[in-house]
This record gives sequence, structure tokens and C-alpha cells, in this order.
Amino acid sequence: MRYRDEWPELRSLPPGLYQHFLYEVFGNPKDSKTFGQTGAKIAFLKTAIDGAQFIGQLPPSSPAAGKQPGGTGKINYEARQKSSKRIGDRGERIVLALEKQRLIAADKSKLAADVDHVAERDDGLGYDILSFEEDGTERPIEVKATTAPNLQNGFYISANELEKSGKLPNYHLYLVFSALSNSPRVFLMKNPDLKGMGFILEPLNYLVTPPRVL
Repeated sequence: MRYRDEWPELRSLPPGLYQHFLYEVFGNPKDSKTFGQTGAKIAFLKTAIDGAQFIGQLPPSSPAAGKQPGGTGKINYEARQKSSKRIGDRGERIVLALEKQRLIAADKSKLAADVDHVAERDDGLGYDILSFEEDGTERPIEVKATTAPNLQNGFYISANELEKSGKLPNYHLYLVFSALSNSPRVFLMKNPDLKGMGFILEPLNYLVTPPRVL
């Protein structure tokens, strides 16, 4: 209920509908595998925003960084998708608030009011948030969030996002670490050339379409 009170949109929901929303986003709390799969205690959004800070360099990773744990057990893809969405949504909300705070601190309240969470309406733009520089120049921002304190597990980027990162002027990539904690850390990269920076890009998915009939 404290989480609900943070957002006017949630306060306006009938209790039954709000309950449905909680189960959709967080899963059934009786199902520990679904609810606790992030391995992190979830902080209230306002607490996370208040504790969030920008950092000047990527946090160091362990030598085994990037290696995903193996195993032959059955994967709960639905639970994993819900968890990823929860973490991603949290990261976007944090960055949205930080961008508004940055512009307000620069005495640019009008620009702060125009910062737009475009991914809520269209997820095909190649970025999540449209923010601004202090002179009014647009700053498209793609947000990647993780519960880890570093990039030990890497992150996923779509072909569209990768293409836009090289084409859109002033494109920014924001990496949010410890996204569900009380003190997330945010590292930003302007016009990131991931390959040129030494990151390893591994294709994981393929689009399969029916054979063409000649």
C-alpha cells in the first residue's frame, strides 16, 4: 500500500484491480521461485530514486564475468520474462527521475517537464527515454538495468537499439546497477561504440519465417 501511495495512477485503481496488477508485476508471493528469483530485496521506488547516483566508470567485474550458469533444469521462461520486465521498468523509472532532477538542478525546469518516457507508448524507437541537454538538444536514452553490482552477466540489446545507437545523434546508453536496491548506480555512455569499446556482442536469437514460395 505504501508503494501504491507513491503513484497517483495506482491510487486511482480499485483495490481488486490493484491486486491483479501486483500479481502481474511481482508474481505470487507464495511462489518463492518466481517472487525471489532476482536474488535481491526490492526497495520502494522512491527510496531507490533518492539513493540513486551517477558513477564515472564501470564497476569492476570478476574474471568469470559474462559466463552464464549452466544446468539442465527446466527454465521458467514466463517467470524470467516477468523478472526482466520488472527490473527493466525499475531502471527506466530511476533514469527518468534522475534526468528530471539533472535538468531542474541546471535551472531548466521546462525541459525537465518535457522529458518523455517514450517506451511506455512505443517500444520500437530504439530508446526508452527522450531527455534533453541544457541547451535543448535532444538526448535519446536507452536504459539497461541489472540487479548485479556490475556487468558480470552482461545485458541484452536488440538489433534496432544497436542500429539506433550508431545513427541517432547524441544517443546515450544508461546502465543501471543494483536496480532493485536502495542505492542504484548509473553509468552513462554517449554514442556508444560497443564493439570499438571492446564489448563482445554475441547473437542469441534468430527470426524464423516460412519458406518463400517461388
